[in-house]
Amino acid sequence: MGKLSRPKGAAFERLVVHLFCHAGLPAKRGYWQARGAKGETSEVVVEGAPLWVECHHGRLPGTEKLDQAIRDRFAGQLAVAVTRRTGSRRIEATMRLGELVALISGSCDPEFVADHPQPVTLDLKDWLPLALAWYERGKADAAR
Repeated sequence: MGKLSRPKGAAFERLVVHLFCHAGLPAKRGYWQARGAKGETSEVVVEGAPLWVECHHGRLPGTEKLDQAIRDRFAGQLAVAVTRRTGSRRIEATMRLGELVALISGSCDPEFVADHPQPVTLDLKDWLPLALAWYERGKADAAR
């Protein structure tokens, strides 16, 4: 990453945290030093949720950042890439179809997830209520 890209990336991560928190998800920036080192965190951490969030503000499409999130995440985590293309105001969330269905339905059939790796992109404003419902279901299940 270039020296000038770091502040832009950090500002975008802060914006994503703000949007997650505004939607009701307890998010904070993850702090890491080296890519892909196990024991690290994703760029945005949702407390208590098995979610690996990669952020990118630039030219790369969400599918490339999703591939990175899938490589870096821990077992059992859902991967999502939150991206904004340079020159655009639109922020998108990209996930694999199988994982998006798991997020919406609340159940995760590993075979279904494996059989549906196609990337799906939604506006972040449409994805956040789905993620919040999933997060709240997880909290309720944990309380039982």
